[in-house]
Amino acid sequence: MAVTGQFGHVLRNVKYPNLDDRMRASGYAYYKAGEVLFEGNGSPNTIVNLWMGSKPHREAILHPKVSEIGTSVEYSSNNKMYVCAVLCIPFEGSEDIVSEVASRIINVAKKQGATAAKKILNDIALSKAMRWVTKSPAIQKIITALKQ
Repeated sequence: MAVTGQFGHVLRNVKYPNLDDRMRASGYAYYKAGEVLFEGNGSPNTIVNLWMGSKPHREAILHPKVSEIGTSVEYSSNNKMYVCAVLCIPFEGSEDIVSEVASRIINVAKKQGATAAKKILNDIALSKAMRWVTKSPAIQKIITALKQ
């Protein structure tokens, strides 16, 4: 945001325009993530008070399953401050699930080919219950390998 002068959850004309893109690029594995943003100048207390005074921001920050947070403060060339806090719900006990899905996808790719494996991954991505699996670094590596 500081480099482009854009403020928002979705940025135009950048390599990683939205949070999901940025999270995938970072390699961080998560179940769900959200972000709270600030643009302008203010003390940490002022910024947190603004967030806590906004119902959707407060709910995101205080979500009972959010247990990990990453923050960044950057300044634009004209010294405007941009603050981002990424709130994460990590995978809980999901390593076994991801491992099993990865193993099955690899077996399908070996036995039936990349097209069959891609179809299964697409079905998983469309599933509300399982789409989180496609965000894991292990599955992202398989997706990249299948594209080659």
